[in-house]
Amino acid sequence: MIALQALFHAIAQAKDEQTLRSHISAEMSQYFSATRGGLFFFAQISLVDSKLQKAMQIALSPQHNPVARYLLEHHAPVHEALVVEPKTWRMI
Repeated sequence: MIALQALFHAIAQAKDEQTLRSHISAEMSQYFSATRGGLFFFAQISLVDSKLQKAMQIALSPQHNPVARYLLEHHAPVHEALVVEPKTWRMI
């Protein structure tokens, strides 16, 4: 957990999005064993179609997405298979 605190500190200290994308993204791979990853900024949702924007806000909300809820509650990496059945995840 201490190592993750260093990562969170580095995220908080990043001066701009470019710093996050170039430096922090590479460091994140040390902590998570995901085969794919990246940074998503909620502010980018406003750049897309309003129907898609609404769907994304619902899909990413802890009230509707069990993975987001787990992340919020546990502050730990999670795979969707840990919190829902594959059939349920496909529906989400």
